[in-house]
Amino acid sequence: MKKSQFCRVGAVKAASDLGWPLADLKRKYQLFWEKSYSMEQTDAGLSDFFAHEAKKALRSLKKYEAATFSI
Repeated sequence: MKKSQFCRVGAVKAASDLGWPLADLKRKYQLFWEKSYSMEQTDAGLSDFFAHEAKKALRSLKKYEAATFSI
């Protein structure tokens, strides 16, 4: 495995260093959001947890897309 080297000034990571592939992140985001919505009426705490996890997955998804598609 080849190591990527980057300058600390820009703090740029290679897309492969960010974690899961794009399809997995999209699936996780959708799954967490659906669980959050379904738990809304029965368990507010669990719904908040799944919403938080969905937001984290969305943040990672946006970061992955920015690193992958930027020039």
